[in-house]
Amino acid sequence: MYLLCLLALTVASLAARLVYIDSYPFGFSQHAVVHAENRRRIYEAVFINNWDSQTWTTVRDIILQVQHGPQSLVEALLTPLFGFGFTESRLIVTTLGILSLALIVAWGTVAINRWFGLLAGLTIGMAPYALYFSRYGDSEHVNIYLHGFLLLYAAQRVVQRGFFRDYALLGLASALSLYVYATNQMLCGLVIGIVGLFQILPVIRNGWLGALGRVLSFLVPALLTAGPMINQYLKSGRSLLLRTPYGSPNYEFSQSAALPSRIASLWNELFVQGRDPWFARSGGSLNDHTLLLLIPGVITMVILLARSRRTDSRSLQLFCAITAALVIFGGLPAILSPEPVIRRAVLLAIGLDIVKALGIYGLALLMLRKTPKLLAYTAISALSVTYTAYDWNSFLFHSRAYDSSSGNSPVATIRYVRDLVRNGKEVVVLLPQGPGFLVKDDFTFFLKFDLGYPKELPASIRIVDLPDLTAAPLTNVIVPFTNYQQISSRATPLPKGITPANVRTFSNRQGETFVLVDFVQSPQQG
Repeated sequence: MYLLCLLALTVASLAARLVYIDSYPFGFSQHAVVHAENRRRIYEAVFINNWDSQTWTTVRDIILQVQHGPQSLVEALLTPLFGFGFTESRLIVTTLGILSLALIVAWGTVAINRWFGLLAGLTIGMAPYALYFSRYGDSEHVNIYLHGFLLLYAAQRVVQRGFFRDYALLGLASALSLYVYATNQMLCGLVIGIVGLFQILPVIRNGWLGALGRVLSFLVPALLTAGPMINQYLKSGRSLLLRTPYGSPNYEFSQSAALPSRIASLWNELFVQGRDPWFARSGGSLNDHTLLLLIPGVITMVILLARSRRTDSRSLQLFCAITAALVIFGGLPAILSPEPVIRRAVLLAIGLDIVKALGIYGLALLMLRKTPKLLAYTAISALSVTYTAYDWNSFLFHSRAYDSSSGNSPVATIRYVRDLVRNGKEVVVLLPQGPGFLVKDDFTFFLKFDLGYPKELPASIRIVDLPDLTAAPLTNVIVPFTNYQQISSRATPLPKGITPANVRTFSNRQGETFVLVDFVQSPQQG
């Protein structure tokens, strides 16, 4: 029965993460292409330049100095397996999302039992937040889940068993969290503080030699992993070891007058109907109906906490303490943020999703005790399926209604262009040079990212300037949207007798939109 449910969760998770994976969502891919540039630099240094004298310097500088450098390293190392283009990048992130789901299930299994692990995977791994971050164009956000639940898993292991290897895993997970984002750095502080309170007496009872061994088991991997990043931040004069604007010497923390509006913004960010200006999409992870599960979830947590005191289960106590800390403090990164962004509310959302998992778990235990098993299993299955379908619908339909990615025209067009290029047919790119036009190097990189060529564009792609259009007719000419605006507004005139026709969207990404245009001779020119 358990294996069947695990298989169902795996299939549902794969389906939710892979459907529409090659669509072009509005807004957030502009952010993704920035990270793709860092990934390309590492990819070229490692795989194309074959570890020349500059390779280590390039990789080191990106990891330590770029905000999301470590994620770019992971993506670069996976590029030979998946490919370089936008869809391929999302497949890399989807794979990391599946791995994060596995860690969620493993953590829930260790914290309570394997059935709760499945429910945790259902409510956390299938929530709109986790689905969104598992389909994003770079691994910046899915790593919040990946590193976060590795840290939580290690914490449960330390309190449950307390072996040297458990402390070493906790040290490694803590250090990796420092490389991710403000959310994980705060989570790291919370978890280490709580684990320290739980473990101080057991460590002391092991004697000074055992205590020293456990402290060193934690510190050595932590310092070896995080040491270079800490050293870099100290050299840069940052006041905090945060890979966000908070750590900048010029950043001022939120004034008290702004806190009410930021708390209200946090509330909006938690719900699917919220608006996130950074990603230009609906945000959030919570739905009004599923909030009802918080009530049985809180009741179940109280019962588990009472049971843990009777059985002296410190692992259950740790689980309750960390869950409570996530709910109480998880919203701080969003409240202190200078702008409303859904990724900064993710810890609070995870805490509430854990409580919802407890709600389903508590209801399941109640039904198994009070009703016949067949009826109980049927009701539990129906509740789980309904919950999953509701969350899935919220993400894939309600949330995506605001995204222009739901239209198929841009997707069909990019596939058409890819087929032309991969079949060796000539594709013309109009890239005028001069004031008001995109820089050639910037645009060609965007094009490489769209078509999946990390090094050089194929010879079948011919880049032309405005005077070359005199050879019209030219069909399926790729033009950056900003350049086309210059042309269509007649701010930059076309050669005499040339007219644009049959304009189609090539990619609908904000800031990097492309169009396909046919340039023909106007009728009066014959």
